[in-house]
Amino acid sequence: MSAKIDRSTQFLIACLKIKGVGIVTAQKLFHNCHFETDLTFDSLKNSNLSPLKKALSKKYLTKQLFQKYLDEAFFELQFCIEHHIIVINSSDSRYPINLLTLKRFPPILYLKGNIGLLNEPNSVAMIGTRHPSTFAQKFGQRLAEYFANEFDYTIVSGLAIGVDTVAHQGSLKTNHKTIAVLANGLDQPIYPQQNKNLAKEIVDQGGLLLSTYPINTKLKPEYLAARDEWQSGLSNGVVAIETGLKGGTNNAMNHAIKQKKPLAAVDHQAFFSPEIIKDLNHVQGNIEYIQDHKAYPLSTEESLKAFDQQMKRQRIQRIAGYGKTSQEIDLFN
Repeated sequence: MSAKIDRSTQFLIACLKIKGVGIVTAQKLFHNCHFETDLTFDSLKNSNLSPLKKALSKKYLTKQLFQKYLDEAFFELQFCIEHHIIVINSSDSRYPINLLTLKRFPPILYLKGNIGLLNEPNSVAMIGTRHPSTFAQKFGQRLAEYFANEFDYTIVSGLAIGVDTVAHQGSLKTNHKTIAVLANGLDQPIYPQQNKNLAKEIVDQGGLLLSTYPINTKLKPEYLAARDEWQSGLSNGVVAIETGLKGGTNNAMNHAIKQKKPLAAVDHQAFFSPEIIKDLNHVQGNIEYIQDHKAYPLSTEESLKAFDQQMKRQRIQRIAGYGKTSQEIDLFN
């Protein structure tokens, strides 16, 4: 069983245990190391990266401590193998190209289910309030079904109650391509508990559960906000079904803007009168982003098709900018 453990993944997980070493340092370390020869404590000791220098000077990193971290990483990876959790690092050919094109991306992914979805050419994140209106529940599910059925999209969301749930359900009714991004280790209980069966259904029907957190990581409120970055990052674009002016959905929408991912929002103004709209606090986020030209308005089939084309064009540009040849770009589209 130990032969199945990837040495570079073990090394990287151990590095992430060092106090002060985060995503950016891990990315730089991973880029600078030659993993055939540099998977040693000495490579860390000789690194010019300031967080590693500080860790060494503060005794956060010693040879003995790093061996302890390597041992912990080894047993964690053994656990993952035994429990059918796939662990990949950012040098793995299965790692999603949509994440690699970002300025920052998680160095390790923990996965359960159909990992082939990671590099499906069409993917869209669907996000929104945990307390959607009846209109948003129905429209959100229809929208997920439409993108999945008409354009063969993978639907990405966060398994939360509300809009996330209807987005996953809409995909499961059609092409079964859905990715749920979780905010805890994949060995932990599903949150929210109400969606335990939905999580099982996602895996059983060809979908994927994904986490950037190692096993034994319990859910924290800040992890729920942090995962928003990767919902957007995994996708070609983001659709906000329904949101007020505050809340986690705004956080996810802002990540899409920072990542230069196409952002759309359901335009409630096309369905409700101005008199009704002004009293609907739960849709004011949609309206503000649309009015500020930060989000493309969705209301008609023509608008959905236009947004689909926008996502595809920008994906090609991102991949080209990442250094793919035109032949490789064709493979992704």
